[in-house]
Amino acid sequence: MKNRLTQNAEGLVPAAQLAAVSACIPLLDRYPFVASADPQWLDFLLSVGGVFVALSELNHEAGSEAAKDEARSTIERALVAWNARGVTSIEDCTQFVDRTYDTLARTAQHQSDPKWLFADSLGLWVVWNLLERAPESTAETNAARAIGTILICDFKTWWKAT
Repeated sequence: MKNRLTQNAEGLVPAAQLAAVSACIPLLDRYPFVASADPQWLDFLLSVGGVFVALSELNHEAGSEAAKDEARSTIERALVAWNARGVTSIEDCTQFVDRTYDTLARTAQHQSDPKWLFADSLGLWVVWNLLERAPESTAETNAARAIGTILICDFKTWWKAT
């Protein structure tokens, strides 16, 4: 019998794909630059972002390291089956978010209000990849926070699901 973490891991990539599609509607309505992006690329980035949130939360989940490793392996296999760039995009997202989190943590805005650090860092990864450059406008920065928040809300409790 599979452990709970592995069972949840099996459904993560398909759930991230579905969540990406549903997240697009409010983003397209609110942020015109998102509407001009390639919809498949946007779905891909949002899916990767959702998987990244769940993987990040797995590190804090109760359970043996062996069970967590089995869940990670299950997710990796699902990513490979879904998209050849899935695993490398998770790695890129992880590096970007770690680096950006550390940089933002030193800003006055985030020192006084750190609750947005993770959302901003993750959302910036998505927006940067959509634009192929750093966000420049207030709308682009606001979209990053919105995207990060949506992904966190959708996947922060992934491992609590049964």
